[in-house]
Amino acid sequence: MPSPFIGKSFELISAGIDYATFTTATGQRAVIAYEKARQILEAESEAGNAEKPWRGLGYLGWSSRHITVGRRLDGSIVRLSGWLAHNHWREFTALCDKCTRLDIAVTGHCDTPGLNVAHLAQREARAWRRGHDTRVKVGYQFEEPGGATCTIGSRSSEKYGRIYDKFAEAGPPYQPGTWRWEAEYKGENARALAQVAYAENYRADALGRLTMAFFAEKGISVPFAMSGTSWRYTRTMERVGAEEKLDYLRKSIKPMARELCLQVGEKEVLDALGLWHDNCVEPHETVQLRLEEREAVAR
Repeated sequence: MPSPFIGKSFELISAGIDYATFTTATGQRAVIAYEKARQILEAESEAGNAEKPWRGLGYLGWSSRHITVGRRLDGSIVRLSGWLAHNHWREFTALCDKCTRLDIAVTGHCDTPGLNVAHLAQREARAWRRGHDTRVKVGYQFEEPGGATCTIGSRSSEKYGRIYDKFAEAGPPYQPGTWRWEAEYKGENARALAQVAYAENYRADALGRLTMAFFAEKGISVPFAMSGTSWRYTRTMERVGAEEKLDYLRKSIKPMARELCLQVGEKEVLDALGLWHDNCVEPHETVQLRLEEREAVAR
């Protein structure tokens, strides 16, 4: 079957992480993740995105337009969407215990008026389903003012896809003819994908290829020249390694820790991290000397 996009021009607008949820069990890492998210939330509030009380899944916390942060007795939760997910998913992947949901999205604009990309996708997916896997659910709906949406899979499953009219869903600054391809991963798929994407330094092009491949493997034509294979979780996948976590500590935690040392003292900071021991902590001068030596070697 020839591609329905032959002779039509698409412009790639963006590709990357669009939504992410992270959880961390009780301990200092949960405290640090919560405080880091609170800093982002407060910056959002100062920018005009008001925060409000939030509760869910037993967590209590605060929520703004693109971020939610909460705590309960057994840990903390951080949810990011939009540009905050795009900008901060890496640091929370390194900082938190696990990613429980990860959405990757590709957004593009078509210059052909009235083209219903979602309807074309559901026709192709239904044809593929008959010849490959009748268990795969294919859905289509059209709403006013939400526009057309094609869905692949079940919303409760660990892998779920959507193709929808982004202009109809969000309005300006998107233009008519703007569509979004979105692959949603949950559970072990989300955890492993976040860790591998972090460890292998996935950028927009790699994330875009994963998204397009998700739909192409269900027989759906995709408008962008992004070839690759979709994500499949296997039990042999490893967690983010110690070196990657140390790199995150150097780049993201060290500056904040130094600032806190000046404000409340080194002992308080080490105690908050669970590293303070009266009989084994070296004098500040020795610690500072060793830090300087390591930085000199790193240069």
